[in-house]
Amino acid sequence: KTKETISQDGKVSSQSLQVSENYSFKIHGRTKVTLDDNLLRINGQLVELPLGVYSDPQIFTVNKKTYISITEIRENKVYLYKTDGSLMPNFPIYGTSQIDLGDANRNKKVNVLVKGQAKEIILYQAN
Repeated sequence: KTKETISQDGKVSSQSLQVSENYSFKIHGRTKVTLDDNLLRINGQLVELPLGVYSDPQIFTVNKKTYISITEIRENKVYLYKTDGSLMPNFPIYGTSQIDLGDANRNKKVNVLVKGQAKEIILYQAN
């Protein structure tokens, strides 16, 4: 994996990154998230996840707060983090897919929509 940089005068430079093949990088507003195997970094804060196979991280903004989610694919566990790297209460939760996050019933609480078993979707409310 390489990092490509384009300067203001149009010069392109490449830098080889010392990361795993499963490396993922996301930016949303001021939130920067990377995943390198089981090492999740949220705005520079290191979160060491249990060993596993993870989906790419997702970044959501709900009610003016930003959240980061990641799903452990083999164990069917969904993790939801705040931007300071802290895990939301009562997580991980059961889920077999990446999530969608929002305020489903406009009560200022975060709702998590995720696939369960075959032909099943689950709607959680995060407190």
